Amino acid sequence: MLAQIENYLATRRILCSEDQNPYLLAGKKLGPIKDYHIRNIFHRTVQDIGLNQPKQVIGNITFGKPVPHSLRHAFAINTLNQIKARGNCPQQALPVLATYMGHRKYQYTAAYLKVKDAKDIAGLIAFTKSQLDVV
Repeated sequence: MLAQIENYLATRRILCSEDQNPYLLAGKKLGPIKDYHIRNIFHRTVQDIGLNQPKQVIGNITFGKPVPHSLRHAFAINTLNQIKARGNCPQQALPVLATYMGHRKYQYTAAYLKVKDAKDIAGLIAFTKSQLDVV
C-alpha cells in the first residue's frame, strides 16, 4: 500500500502542481473527490480483500461493518497502542491526539477507544472529564 501511495504522489507531482490542483485526491474536472466516490471505492476494496463483515458483537463490544471512518478509528487506536508500547502514558497523549484529529473535546477522541479493554476506557474517560474541568 505504501508503495502505491508513494507512486501516486510522485505521479501527481509530475502531472500537476499544487497551484493547478490543491486537492490530494482530485475528482472530475480537478475538483475535490466526492464523498460517495470514496465510499464506493472503500466498500469495493473491503469486499475485494475479504474484510466485508457484518456487524458483530464480541463480548460486550459491538463492532460495526467496515466504513471509511474506520480508518480514523484505526489510526487513533494504533497511535495510542504505540505510545503505550514505548512505555509512555496514553492518557497524557490524548489532548495532542484530540487536537490532531480535529476534536474539540477529549471525550470525542476517547470514543475511539471502544476496542481497548473496559478498564482502560474507564480510566481514559475519567481522565478526559477531569481535563475538561481544567480547560
